[in-house]
Amino acid sequence: MHFKIRNFALAVAFVSAYFVQQFTICLAAPDSKSKSESSSSSTKSVKPTKSSKSTTKVERKISAEQAVALVKKRSDVKKFLALFPNGKSKKTQGFPVIEAEELDNNWNVHVYEQMPDHTATMNWFEVDAQTGAVKPMN
Repeated sequence: MHFKIRNFALAVAFVSAYFVQQFTICLAAPDSKSKSESSSSSTKSVKPTKSSKSTTKVERKISAEQAVALVKKRSDVKKFLALFPNGKSKKTQGFPVIEAEELDNNWNVHVYEQMPDHTATMNWFEVDAQTGAVKPMN
């Protein structure tokens, strides 16, 4: 019985370490802020991806990082990020993630909570890659 409890505890520690590592990777994403500011800021992960729907490549004035920064300025997103003091929710053990992906020459930005066993989407936003205009996709 003692070995089963110990093995379970080791498995929980391993899973916890994995999510801490993922959280650290998200914090390490490039940002326009200084190193001291970015360590205290909310989690951000930028993963630009190509969509098969894009036919003509347009020169973007807004980068993926800038699109994420524009979405983070919205009041509803600020309220969502405020739910994660110290980068993690005490209630759900989840952490916030903001990812940008390319779609039809714009940026789709996904704001969600990553929990140990699933994700919970706060919202999707479309950021115009030319003007920087942000609109919810719901």
